[in-house]
Amino acid sequence: MVKSCEYPDICNQTGSGSVGTTNILFNTKCCSSDLCNYDSALNFPAVNNTQNGLTCKACTGGNTQDCFNNAAPVPCTGNQDRCLVSSGSLYNKPYVISGCASSSACNFLTVISNGLLSITRTQCFSASPMVCYNCSGTPANCTNEVIACDASMACLKSSVRLLFGGETHDLIVKKCGRQDICNQQITGNFGSTKLYVQMECCSSDFCNSDSSLNISGISSTPNDLNCKTCSSATKQDCDKNNTVVQCTGNQDHCISSSGTFFTNSHHYFTGCASGKIFSNKSLLSVLSGNMVNIEEDMQCAMNSNLSIRCGFLVEHSLILLASIGIYTFELFI
Repeated sequence: MVKSCEYPDICNQTGSGSVGTTNILFNTKCCSSDLCNYDSALNFPAVNNTQNGLTCKACTGGNTQDCFNNAAPVPCTGNQDRCLVSSGSLYNKPYVISGCASSSACNFLTVISNGLLSITRTQCFSASPMVCYNCSGTPANCTNEVIACDASMACLKSSVRLLFGGETHDLIVKKCGRQDICNQQITGNFGSTKLYVQMECCSSDFCNSDSSLNISGISSTPNDLNCKTCSSATKQDCDKNNTVVQCTGNQDHCISSSGTFFTNSHHYFTGCASGKIFSNKSLLSVLSGNMVNIEEDMQCAMNSNLSIRCGFLVEHSLILLASIGIYTFELFI
C-alpha cells in the first residue's frame, strides 16, 4: 500500500498489468482534507482473465537488454490495451519490466516514487514494441545500449564520415528511426570539408547490431550541378578563393552558411549538398566538444545563385551534435 500526496490526474483509477506469471492490480482513491487517507484496507479491482487479442513481450531484468533477451510473448487480458516497458529501481537495484498493461496503469506507473520502488521511465505502446540498439560513438566505441521502439518505426544505423581540418572523423549512430528516413544517403562537398552519411534500417529485434562503418554505397558519379566550394574563416575569403566543382550523386543543391566547427573554429562554408537534409537554421547544431553550430540562415539553390532559404526545400531534418569525445550525430524523430 502507498499513501502520499499526488496530482489529481491519477485519482480514482483502477488498472492491471501482467509480466509473464506476475500480475499487478491497483486501485487509487483520493481525498482532499487533512489526514483523510487514513484507511489502510486493501481494495483491488475484479480480475478479468479474458484474452483481448493483444500480445506483448513479457520480461524482467536489470536492464533493457537483459530483459528483452529473455522476453516471451504473453496474451493480454481484460482492459490491458497497452504493451508497457518500465524502468527504475526496486529495493535500490535497477530493474526493467515489460508486459501488458491498461492505459490507466501507464499513467499510474509514471508517478510512483517511494523508499522501495522508484520509476524513472515508462513507455506504453499500442502493439508489442521492437527492440533496437541505441548508441552513438566511433565504430570501435559505440556502446550498445538497448531501447524499446514503436512497432511502426525501424531500427536505424547511420554511418557518418566528416573530413575536416585534414582529418577524418568517423561516427556510428544506432537508434529508433522513422521509416521515411530509411536507406538514404546524405553528402556535402565544401572543398576541404566533406560530409558523408549512409542510413540503414531493419525491422526485427536487435537487428542494428553491426558497428562497422558503411559508406560504400554513396555515389561519387558526377551529376549536372556545379557549385562554388569553399570552407574558410570568413565569407570574404570564400568569395575570393573558391573552386567550382561538379557535384556528385544526390547532391542536388548549392548551399552556403557559416558556423562554429569543433567549439572554437569559426568557418564559412559553401558547396554541393543533398537538399533533403536542410530544414532550418538549427539543423546543424552543437553541444560541447563540437562539430557544427549554424549561426545564420542557410541559403541554397539549384545553381550557384544562393538566394533562397533552405527551409522549404527539405523533406527531413538532421542535427549534427557533439559528444562522446568528438561529436554525436542524431536524427530527430
